[in-house]
Amino acid sequence: MEIEFITELAGETVLQIGLPVLIGLFFLEGMIVGKLTQPPVLFVGVVAITGPSLVYVSAIAMLCTVAFVGGQMLIYRSADPRVESAIKMQDKIPYFRRVQRWIITRFGKHRLKIVDTVFNRYGTIGIIIGTFIPGIRAVIAVPAALSSYTQRRFVLAISVGHLLYFVLLGAIAY
Repeated sequence: MEIEFITELAGETVLQIGLPVLIGLFFLEGMIVGKLTQPPVLFVGVVAITGPSLVYVSAIAMLCTVAFVGGQMLIYRSADPRVESAIKMQDKIPYFRRVQRWIITRFGKHRLKIVDTVFNRYGTIGIIIGTFIPGIRAVIAVPAALSSYTQRRFVLAISVGHLLYFVLLGAIAY
């Protein structure tokens, strides 16, 4: 009887406190900042502990996807040399412009043209598959922004990839 109460209380606490934290961590993961906390592992833990319905898991997955895509869009818009925006991290983070110039200089215009061609041809499927690979998922916005890959296509591809990723995580949790 007491163990049931404790288990139920723990599940409710995780849902009340853990869910907003989880969504925030996915936003930070989208910005490459939240890698130390491993939000996908926390997502599996939340689902395993609380045992929510499929509808509830879907809602959590959608919210976490929106948060992750928001973080990725911040990176995309900051790395995109064509965008003039108030949220550009180039002006807020020391040495960001140097890193961007170093990438362009290091790779050269010829190699960036190749990246552009490859991204425009295989970018969507590459982004979708890349969301399943932790190292790639974190930085995929940068080459997408440096190529002529459009923001709309990027948002669509990263959203589809992340939703499929959550299907896999949900299957693991159940």
